[in-house]
Amino acid sequence: QVIHRLYDYAIMGCKKADPVLAQRALNELILALDFDHKEIATGLFRLYDYCKGCVQKQQYQQAIVILEDLRTTWTQAFHLS
Repeated sequence: QVIHRLYDYAIMGCKKADPVLAQRALNELILALDFDHKEIATGLFRLYDYCKGCVQKQQYQQAIVILEDLRTTWTQAFHLS
């Protein structure tokens, strides 16, 4: 559920155009990756890194779309609400 909350913070940071909040949440999501599952972790790392680049360029909407999709997938996979 921590990951779920990190997605919320990253999305909120983007919606508020707050690069500090968004970057912190994205950094925590990256730190939470388990590279014992290399294929999945690498794919997520690339998406998070791309979102960080969007935030740096103030292209928040692109990051929001990706993060909301990932959050929805996470919610469905773990039956969270």
